[in-house]
Amino acid sequence: MKITKISIVIAIIIGIVVLFAIPSVKQSLYFLPLVIIVSVIRSWEKATKKK
Repeated sequence: MKITKISIVIAIIIGIVVLFAIPSVKQSLYFLPLVIIVSVIRSWEKATKKK
């Protein structure tokens, strides 16, 4: 549970940073990094669960 909570917080922070860094961001350009973040978090959680 701690891993998922931490990863969610990190994802939210990155999302907020992206929104503030690029105010004129389009939805398609916003969802691309979001999908990458989610995939990285999932692969990281799988790696930590194996250990």
